[in-house]
Amino acid sequence: MKKNNKQTVSTSSKKVREKKATDRSVMLSSILDNIDIAIVAVDKEGVVFYANENYGIHIGKHLRDILGKKLQNVYEGSTTITALKTEKKVVVEKKVCPVDNTKYVTGIASPIFDGNELKGAFSLYMDLPSEGVKLENSTQTFFSKYVRQKLYDSMKELEEYNIIGQSATFLQIIEKASIIAETDVPIMIRGEHGVGKEVIAKYIHRKSKRCDKPFVVINCAAIPENLVESELFGYEGGSFTGARAGGKIGKFELANGGTLFLDEIGDMPLMMQPKLLRAIQEYEIEKIGSEKAVSIDVRIICATNQPLEKMILEKKFREDLYYRVNSFSIHIPPLRERKEDITLLIQYYLNLFNKKYGRNISLSPEAISHLYHYSWPGNIREIRNCLENAVIMCENDVCDASVILNYLNQPYDIGEQSTVPEVHNLKLLSEIVADAEKNAIVEALEITNNNKTEAMRILGLSRKTFYRKMNDYKLL
Repeated sequence: MKKNNKQTVSTSSKKVREKKATDRSVMLSSILDNIDIAIVAVDKEGVVFYANENYGIHIGKHLRDILGKKLQNVYEGSTTITALKTEKKVVVEKKVCPVDNTKYVTGIASPIFDGNELKGAFSLYMDLPSEGVKLENSTQTFFSKYVRQKLYDSMKELEEYNIIGQSATFLQIIEKASIIAETDVPIMIRGEHGVGKEVIAKYIHRKSKRCDKPFVVINCAAIPENLVESELFGYEGGSFTGARAGGKIGKFELANGGTLFLDEIGDMPLMMQPKLLRAIQEYEIEKIGSEKAVSIDVRIICATNQPLEKMILEKKFREDLYYRVNSFSIHIPPLRERKEDITLLIQYYLNLFNKKYGRNISLSPEAISHLYHYSWPGNIREIRNCLENAVIMCENDVCDASVILNYLNQPYDIGEQSTVPEVHNLKLLSEIVADAEKNAIVEALEITNNNKTEAMRILGLSRKTFYRKMNDYKLL
């Protein structure tokens, strides 16, 4: 009986790994949106659902003439279509660039599968190194490592923003956030408490042209109704009993030039909503006690966990304000709907709090299982608090399930549960990135016959950064 259980766990674990690999492949183009590689992806009908600017340049067409069109009608002889039809990977060692016959490109096209089901195909192209550089290794070997390096660079960047996740759903959110960050369109971020709405809002701000300007937060649910107006718009000295003599600057002015994040917008008092709408529409405010309009330039990002559409029907939220602040919507699913992110979050916070408290705590398999299967109603905020508590309260080097269950107020009964990814064997993200960087440098040097200048160009590194990394990884 135990043997059968082991076989079931092994099979289930394999399926989990295969699903994760598939999701990462599907979302690879999203991660590589802004690097110097031409990327195109089509669905199983051959219709382009993604292409970056570099691909448009590569075939000499504007993106509006590519997206939503059948690729074979846009670019005859596409290797992407070949990979789609044959359901096999196609490696292009060297071919003339479609719009510049003096340049050569190398690339790879591959079908996209979800399990055994063909979902589409994608292609990646990059310029070949200059003439005189011998390509002794295969294009496929170098290209895969180059792409992997860029993938880990992106993951490292996300970690710097305290954004942790690896599921396809999560990466789609990051893709949307990255694209919309370049505009000034008002954004509505929706999701349950603790899913990370403010973290995504900060990410959007830091990726925008306003990144060097203020990011100001106001929690609409935390301010007494009679103080909301003064918090938003400020007031002149002596304008009401208890007012400061010198007056007060409101959040709109503090955020001028930057981003104003209106958290819990659904709790904005109904009487204040017309004034908020006017400020957003007219780009000006009036302080309490003043008749002089003050011009403001802010980007508005809102967040809510409430059903605003229902609130509109119940006359609790203005429809005109809703449409003004909901030009673009991002929904963050709860953690229970993106299980793949749980293992990464466990590892991240375990590492974070081990460093903070000078501990070296690991988790027992049972503890990991409970963490993985728990529903996390408090989402990321709850998992963070749980791991901090575990690191503090654990008396040994290995934290068992009892510590976790005590915090979660759950009975100690693990029962029959499906397989869980091995969190305790995962590498730290910093170690993964370091390995990828070292491997990419070694591979680039091998391909260029140790031509460091050419290796720098291929990797997109400055001379200073290249030699610093060479020294860090003891490659000099």
